[in-house]
Amino acid sequence: MALDLAALTGYFAGAAPPAVIERRIRRWAGAAAALIFASAIAAAAVTRHIPKPHGGILLTLEFAASGDEVRERVPDDIRAAVLRAQRDDSWIFIPAYWALFSASGMVLVLSGGRIPRASGWVVIAGISAAAVCDLLENRMIRVALHDGASGSPAPWALAKWLLLFAIAGTLSVPLLTRSRHLRLHANGTAVLFAVACVRGLIASLGSVDGIQSATIVLAAALFLLALLFIWDSGFFAQPS
Repeated sequence: MALDLAALTGYFAGAAPPAVIERRIRRWAGAAAALIFASAIAAAAVTRHIPKPHGGILLTLEFAASGDEVRERVPDDIRAAVLRAQRDDSWIFIPAYWALFSASGMVLVLSGGRIPRASGWVVIAGISAAAVCDLLENRMIRVALHDGASGSPAPWALAKWLLLFAIAGTLSVPLLTRSRHLRLHANGTAVLFAVACVRGLIASLGSVDGIQSATIVLAAALFLLALLFIWDSGFFAQPS
């Protein structure tokens, strides 16, 4: 049987036909949009454990200077609730946000142009590192609440937040470099990502209280990104 060199060459070719690329982008964009909404549900699953009077305790614990300080900041009557929240954070929320940013990164990797592809790989690598830091931070808090043999979760928390807000800034770049229809939507989304990045980086290195407001801006940016993925995923299939 004769070897079909044309088919073999096509299989290993670096560039797929535009229609194939667009179908791949649409699949990844649809998955990313669904994961953005799923992550909002996952975040609610974590915070539901914490009584309203102690609503900010999880963020406060992240920057405790030691295991002893973690225990001091958690009243005995909500210790079990905090442990349940930490469990759900590790098993539900962290995988959800890792998946949503990774899927969004894949949309950019598959897009035309060097800037979107480079941004996509940075997003995927950055969110993977942030998720690992988040898991290690949660482990330090759980160990401190169980038996006290724990150091400070703050270094892991700081690394996580810096990476997360840097990723937000990275996502703004390819959105600002495209010039098709829905430009206002895309640029508005990019501006929100940029604001979340700047505000979040400053808060992470200074006032921790600012992190919460920065995450609200980031959530708004992700919501607009989900709409862009749903309404016009082909936006990302055009050369930048």
